[in-house]
Amino acid sequence: MYTAPPQSDVEFGFIATAVLDLDATIYRGDTAQTKATVVDVDGFPAVQEMGNPENASPCRLAISTSPGQHLEVRAETRPGEYSVEQACDITMKAATFAVQTLQTLR
Repeated sequence: MYTAPPQSDVEFGFIATAVLDLDATIYRGDTAQTKATVVDVDGFPAVQEMGNPENASPCRLAISTSPGQHLEVRAETRPGEYSVEQACDITMKAATFAVQTLQTLR
């Protein structure tokens, strides 16, 4: 039987979600809580949403995989453990691996 390590031992994790009914552009634009910019993930257009460093998910990537669909990737971190920039670097690496894996499954 698998027993997960205590939460305090986990520095970060990843969440990847396939969104089949919304385009990644829904995340574009600046608000008081986040700043969104268009970036490239291994040749795919994406929207990077940067939040506050005290959030468990200070960075999210929504990668346009086809019209009206996107892959959302987030790094879950301990609040305050990583800067927003570090969380976005981690998220970008995970998103790149996810997109590369999807391409091999075509």
